[in-house]
Amino acid sequence: MSKFVCSKCKSEKTVSTYTIKVMDGKSYYPEATCCDTYMDKIREHGGWGAIRRGPDGTVKRKPRPWE
Repeated sequence: MSKFVCSKCKSEKTVSTYTIKVMDGKSYYPEATCCDTYMDKIREHGGWGAIRRGPDGTVKRKPRPWE
């Protein structure tokens, strides 16, 4: 489920399934419309984290018990 907000009237809408269309390098969501325009998506999730890298640029991992 994703939340969308209208840029004109500031109303919010929750959509469970939606499609993404890309026009002129910008993404639009046809299921989320209000005031005859496409609504903007609200980002709620900050991501899954970052890769831990060492000072030499290698990726850190947990040591395996058999090594």
